[in-house]
Order: sequence, then structure tokens, then C-alpha cells
Amino acid sequence: MYSKLRIGSQPIYPLAGVYGIFNPSIMPFSQPSKIVAQFRLPAGAKGADFGTGSGAYALALARAVGPEGRVYAIDI
Repeated sequence: MYSKLRIGSQPIYPLAGVYGIFNPSIMPFSQPSKIVAQFRLPAGAKGADFGTGSGAYALALARAVGPEGRVYAIDI
């Protein structure tokens, strides 16, 4: 499915935009992992990210709650 998404002849991959989010020189003011850590979510917790955008916070939430947890993310 994703391999067919293109801008011109360039393929688009779902996480292509996310890689820049974790580069501090690109996004120095927002550190999703540090912000999510302040919630002290236990393993197995459920979380939601509304207005997900690039998914940086959804990924940080997923890491925080682990494989037993759930993260729901929606972007319009």
C-alpha cells in the first residue's frame, strides 16, 4: 500500500517525516520522550494522541507503555 504513495517519482514512506523529529538540531524545543516521561505512565497503560501530526508523541507514548499498553492516535 505505502509503496504506491509518491510525490512525482519519489516514494513516500509513512515514517519518513518522523526521523527529523528526533534530531535535536531540527526540533530543539520539543522533546517528546522527556515530556511523556513526566507523566510516569506504568507499563500496560493506555494513552491517546489527538492531532498526531508526525507521530513523535505517539511513538514516545508507545515506548513508555510498552508492548502490553495501547496508544490511540488520530490526525485529521
